[in-house]
Amino acid sequence: MGKFGVHIGLLLATLIGVIGCFEIVEPTPPPPDGVDSDSDSNTDDMEGCRCDNSDVAGHVFRFTSLVAEKPTATKTSLDNIWKHELKNYLLNVLFFMDEVDPSDNADEAFSSIAMTAGSGWRYPVTGGYYYEDLEEIETYCFLQDELNVEVALRPTGDDACTFTNDDEKTLYFHIGSMEEPLECAPELGPADSTPLHNLTVTFGFDASCDHIVNGYLEGCLPGHAVDRICMCTPTGTCGRENPDEDLAFPEMDSEGNYEDGALLAYCPARCGGGQDMPNYWVSFRNIMDIAGEKDCETEEGEPGYTLAARFEAEDVTSLFSTNPQDCTDGKK
Repeated sequence: MGKFGVHIGLLLATLIGVIGCFEIVEPTPPPPDGVDSDSDSNTDDMEGCRCDNSDVAGHVFRFTSLVAEKPTATKTSLDNIWKHELKNYLLNVLFFMDEVDPSDNADEAFSSIAMTAGSGWRYPVTGGYYYEDLEEIETYCFLQDELNVEVALRPTGDDACTFTNDDEKTLYFHIGSMEEPLECAPELGPADSTPLHNLTVTFGFDASCDHIVNGYLEGCLPGHAVDRICMCTPTGTCGRENPDEDLAFPEMDSEGNYEDGALLAYCPARCGGGQDMPNYWVSFRNIMDIAGEKDCETEEGEPGYTLAARFEAEDVTSLFSTNPQDCTDGKK
C-alpha cells in the first residue's frame, strides 16, 4: 500500500469519525416566539416591544446557540460542531451595538441599530481542542478589525420588535485565537477564517434587553473558500509545526473535481502538525460535498452553498474589552 496510502487511509478513517466524535445532537425544534431555548422565560416576555431601553447602545452580545437550517444534509454535523465550539468558547461571535436610535413610534423598540459583528476570543487562554475544565471566562475581545463588519439594522415591516439589515455584507467566522486557529485556510483572506457572503441577519431582544432571541442569519459560502478551508478534527490538537508553505493548492480538472485524495493529503501537509494522529486537518469540502449542488452566488457571481442558522446570544458587556491584548497570554 505504501506510506502515502497508509496516510490517506488514516485520514479517511478520521474523516468518517469526525461526526461520531461529538455528542450527537438531535435536531432542536424552533422555540416559541420570544422564548430563549436555553431559558425558562415565557412568551409573555415578548408581547409588545418591551425592550425599549436605549442604554442597549454600547452593549455586546455573544452567541450562545447556533442551529443549522441550511444545507439540510449537513445539519447534524454542523450542529454538533457548533455546539462543541460554542460550549467550549472556541467560536465567539460577537455583536457590538454601536448606536441605537429610540423610536417615536410606540409600536417600535428602536428606529435603527448600528452594530459591529465579528469573531472574538477570550481570557483565560487555553490550548487544544477540548476545554472540559475551562475556568470561568474573565474577558471577551474582538480578534481584529479585519474580521469585523458594520451592519445597519431597521425594524422589519411585519414585526416592529424584530430587526434586519438591507445592505448585505460579509461576516467572517474565526475559530480559536489568532495564534492557535482551529481552522487553517492560509490562501484565504482574512487567513484562517470562513467567509459568509451576502449576509442577512434578523433578530429581536427579550424583555430584559440582555438576550438576543429569535435570531436568524443566512449567507453564501463561496465554493473556492469551502475547498481551501481545512478543519481541525475533534480528535486532534492540530498544531502548526513544520507546515509546507510552498505546497501548491491542488488543481481542479475540467469538470471541477480534484484528483482522489488530493484535498485529504493537502490539509495536513500544508497546515502542519504532521499526518500522524492526533494532529489532524481535513478539508471542509469533504463535509460540504453531501450538501448537494451549489445554490447561491456571492456578490462577485461565484457559485457557493447557502448557509443558514438560527441563533441566540447573551449580554457579555461586563466582560468585554476593546483591547485585544486582554485576551492573550500577555494580559497583565
